[in-house]
Amino acid sequence: MALAAAAGLRTALAPWVAWPAWLAGILPVLAGVLALQLLLGSGRPQLVPVLVVGTATLGLALLPMGASALLHLAAGLAVLLGTAAAAMSVRHHPALQLPAPTGTYIVGSSLLEPAVPGGPAIQIWHPAAKPAGVLMPYRAEAGKAASWHAPAAATAAWLDAPPASGGPFPVVIYLPGWGGNRQQNTALLQDIASHGYAVVAADPWNGGTADPTGTADLVAPLDLSSAPAFERTLEVGRRNAKRQARHAGMILDSLIAQVAAGHPISAVANTRRAALLGYSFGGAGAVETAATDSRFRAVVNLDGWVFTDAYDRGIRQPYILLSSDAPPPSSEDLRATEPLRRHTAELTTWDLQGLCANLVRHGGWFATVRGSSHEDFSDAPWTMPWPLFKGHDAERHRWHVIRETVVQFLDLHLAERQMTTSAVPASPELVIEAWSPAGDATSSNQCGVSAAMRPGERHAIR
Repeated sequence: MALAAAAGLRTALAPWVAWPAWLAGILPVLAGVLALQLLLGSGRPQLVPVLVVGTATLGLALLPMGASALLHLAAGLAVLLGTAAAAMSVRHHPALQLPAPTGTYIVGSSLLEPAVPGGPAIQIWHPAAKPAGVLMPYRAEAGKAASWHAPAAATAAWLDAPPASGGPFPVVIYLPGWGGNRQQNTALLQDIASHGYAVVAADPWNGGTADPTGTADLVAPLDLSSAPAFERTLEVGRRNAKRQARHAGMILDSLIAQVAAGHPISAVANTRRAALLGYSFGGAGAVETAATDSRFRAVVNLDGWVFTDAYDRGIRQPYILLSSDAPPPSSEDLRATEPLRRHTAELTTWDLQGLCANLVRHGGWFATVRGSSHEDFSDAPWTMPWPLFKGHDAERHRWHVIRETVVQFLDLHLAERQMTTSAVPASPELVIEAWSPAGDATSSNQCGVSAAMRPGERHAIR
């Protein structure tokens, strides 16, 4: 980029400034280097401006020195502007690079048969014995193209790598968000696997013709912009959460059957120790699953509303909700004339009331990640375009806080591993409120902080 800028400057000022002869000779070499860079980065649209600059630079290399001053000036300025555009494109849309897993295990990943005939394929991330073959692409399924600024790139999981010794490992079933897919939290899932877990995920299931929820369109957008749209969203959310719960149970059933049949997965998956992890709407599916299926020992909800009455029925397993740093709705929000603001406040209030009642009766943890947004609980800090003139350091730091909290919770409540203070570094962004089970639904305990953690403290989540 610097050489291209120098070439543009040289061309623009050529009629008035004497330049070294070697500078003209280096222009074709520069153009070749830029073209080679584009070829090596094939499939990365953010490098298109680089090709434009390279082509223009090659043209300038052939521009006769005797050309008019106006032509030199116009061509030189064009290359300078193109160089700036290319630099901003690559800066704003960097090539995808997920964080390296932090656990002690190498990670392997494979695709398994669907849990239900005609259903979506299942992907598993697991501790691996050694690297093998190639790394799993970020988008592992045809038709699931990545964002244009984050084209197909390798993850840290080795495709079909042999399982590590020491298994089978506790199972974590991941449920994606509204309109999401199984890869939207790849960074977190492969990191959890590196800590000694078999992490399983599938794309949303359409229910099939035998689905008791019927075959109505359940792919509607999450729309709170009007009263009719709000009612439709609540109904679609309720039905889809129940559908996710059935699919999660089917996935566990499928894993149990494969283990019983001596499938190679038996060296990886300990189906007697299973937990649920859901992001956004997947949190609703995880909570609904836990309310109906006692085989799951722990539940992690990553900033998700719960659309069903699962809180009323009770989540008796160890449960943690990690939430973004949004203030609770005010009375002004609930009375707002603007539908989106009012319906968002209504849904949030209803959800917090259900959470409160469940925490008082059955205990659990409510963690707030200060400064976070909803997208920080997904791969977004690693895949979305960078804001101009700043990076994603703050978002990525908060992502690591979320990752550490999830792994610690699973270590304590699924794997039942003993934690040490050194394994739980302080983080001023994390505040956790904890409740002990009251023992009955008529407890006089109020939904408040009974064992709050002050900012900067990272005690074990017990």
